[in-house]
Amino acid sequence: MELVKMAFAGAGAEAEEFKKDKEAEINSQLPKPEDTGAVMLPGWGSWEGKGVRPSKGKQKFAKQAMATYEKAKEDIIKKRTDTAPQLEHVILAEKRLKRASDLVVPTVPFPFKSAKQYEASLSIPLGRDWIAPSAHRSAVQPPTETRQGMMIDPIKFGGRKGKIRDAKRKPLGI
Repeated sequence: MELVKMAFAGAGAEAEEFKKDKEAEINSQLPKPEDTGAVMLPGWGSWEGKGVRPSKGKQKFAKQAMATYEKAKEDIIKKRTDTAPQLEHVILAEKRLKRASDLVVPTVPFPFKSAKQYEASLSIPLGRDWIAPSAHRSAVQPPTETRQGMMIDPIKFGGRKGKIRDAKRKPLGI
């Protein structure tokens, strides 16, 4: 029993460190109080020094700015999907990655009727290690096959509408 306690002695420290990392991640996405006007810098826009009282208007403005900041902070935290109690052990990156947007398909490709079908086809492994060799061959085989030495006709422009059509062979006039 003591070996188990010794093995997992650092588990509590790691959990605390994870909580600190998650709070730091959330705080990095929050607006800074200085940017929202919630923090007033001394000497900017008024007299400062010994014996000078801050104006009531400035105090009122500071309270309103701080309330606005707190509301914005709460809204951002509510919008986060990883603040739910069941996700306290997860940090979700909510930033949109430009590189990943290139990999997203805007519409469902032709042979599929729905996105669910397309995702199901992507989840099936095609490697030789997971499926039978004959199934692998048929899955990765190109739709058309050209044998060595055969002539391939070029693609020709179809006319004013811009459609491309395959070139047809003209019979020899013998």
